[in-house]
Amino acid sequence: MLKEEFIRDILKRYQAGNCSPEEQQIIEDWYQERLDHAAWDFKPGDEPLIGTNIKNRIYKELALPENTTPGRGNRYNWFLIAGAAAILVCAVTTAIYFRAEKPVNRLVAKPELVKGLKGRQRHAVLTLANGETVLLNEAAGSQVIRQGDVEVKQTDKGKLTYNLVKNNNLNPVYNTLTTPKGTTYELQLPDGSRIWLNAASSITYPTAFSGQTRTVSVTGEVYFEVAPNVRKPFLVKTTSATIEVLGTHFNVNTYSNEPAMKTTLLEGKVKVTQNQISKVLEPGEQASIDQEGAITVLKEVNQAQVMGWKNGKFVLDKVDVHTLMRQVARWYDLEVIYKGKITQHFWGTVSQEMTAVQLFQMLESTGSAHFKLDGNKVIVSP
Repeated sequence: MLKEEFIRDILKRYQAGNCSPEEQQIIEDWYQERLDHAAWDFKPGDEPLIGTNIKNRIYKELALPENTTPGRGNRYNWFLIAGAAAILVCAVTTAIYFRAEKPVNRLVAKPELVKGLKGRQRHAVLTLANGETVLLNEAAGSQVIRQGDVEVKQTDKGKLTYNLVKNNNLNPVYNTLTTPKGTTYELQLPDGSRIWLNAASSITYPTAFSGQTRTVSVTGEVYFEVAPNVRKPFLVKTTSATIEVLGTHFNVNTYSNEPAMKTTLLEGKVKVTQNQISKVLEPGEQASIDQEGAITVLKEVNQAQVMGWKNGKFVLDKVDVHTLMRQVARWYDLEVIYKGKITQHFWGTVSQEMTAVQLFQMLESTGSAHFKLDGNKVIVSP
């Protein structure tokens, strides 16, 4: 395999989330190093030259001869090259593609501003039927909570599961799982349905589905992979609507500070009902309910953007600064103050593992806005 093809193969796996843990670690280490110290001198239109520039920089940094080819004797060197190339390409294309409606001339990461305000710093909270609260600390390892005939277990990977110890006719009690800003969490319900909560979200659910329906209530943003059961429909209640499914994958965004509640269907079929008006969605469609209660259906939606949060990313597709900053504020627990009008839109994909400072550096490099961080406040101005 040619060098370029080999590098592209590793990069594609990384971008698709299919690379090995070792490859991912190498890529992320290289990214952090370049973010801390490197200045990217690529300009819009330079994309065809990126491969050559990257190859030359890799060979220079690793001190490898230019006729090096993949083989048994130098497998580790090529492993490093692939990881290095992948992250260099990612960083450079981010600099080019993460843009606003003004030309991007240069993206420079300032070493003195690297630290500060990273997400994923807090713990999800489980509220039991008796009002007792349990901090779900992934670092604490697994723990088991018994509620009658139901066993609640937190795995060492930070996932909450419910299992019936005895299959009796139960009078269900309700639990609530809440995530603070900067934290996501995964939940498996007694029927096997899998739930992911975005930051600043909650779900209230019975510890056992003993009735004719499986009903839960949510706030914030939640992604569902519902276990099929034709005889027992799954219902999701929000402040704006009720969503009915039999078995499907869908995302619900019902944050109170968003202009509309949105249900996005990835797989299967759902029915969204509000004030006795219903819309049935097909895969790839999105139902939106505005503050007046009107339902509209978008036939095509950018699913990667909708699901970016579940994959630990901000995915932006012509996003205005207010929409962007609502996401950023939830993740980094920030108060946003606007000074002046900003009309530009943003495109790109950025890891949520970045600090807020690093993210603001990238945004500011577009020349479309300025970001001043002061404690837990960020001032956004033209």
